[in-house]
Amino acid sequence: MSAVVKVLRLPAPDRRRVLEAVAQLARASIELRVRPSSRAVALLGTLRRGEADEGVGAEQAREAERVGRDVARVAARLFWRPTCLRQALAVRRMLRRRGISSELHLGVTSASVGEAHAWVTVGGHPVVGRPGLERFVPLAAFR
Repeated sequence: MSAVVKVLRLPAPDRRRVLEAVAQLARASIELRVRPSSRAVALLGTLRRGEADEGVGAEQAREAERVGRDVARVAARLFWRPTCLRQALAVRRMLRRRGISSELHLGVTSASVGEAHAWVTVGGHPVVGRPGLERFVPLAAFR
């Protein structure tokens, strides 16, 4: 069964979330491609200084999990394979539209390896960018 048919068969709320994920992944990919790096930094948000994530209610946490799951699934099926940063930006926008507080984190494995990663947390729990997260040392968090 084609991916389009599968999406069309989803319940309406799930279908809307998946289509929104496609749109937000495309938007993030285009923005990071065309914006000068000096302006692309603004997409991350405001640098967090000190205090941690705010707590969220149970329903908001469940919705954040659904958003993160759908963005990751959609990203795995798109022909351009959006990176972790593009996925994190898409999730942040989708959560913001829903009034759910989140943080975008950037980290690296080590100076010698130089592998970087981006992930999003809600209430301190990662909702996108989880696989292999324990290997990364957080550098910055943005609200």
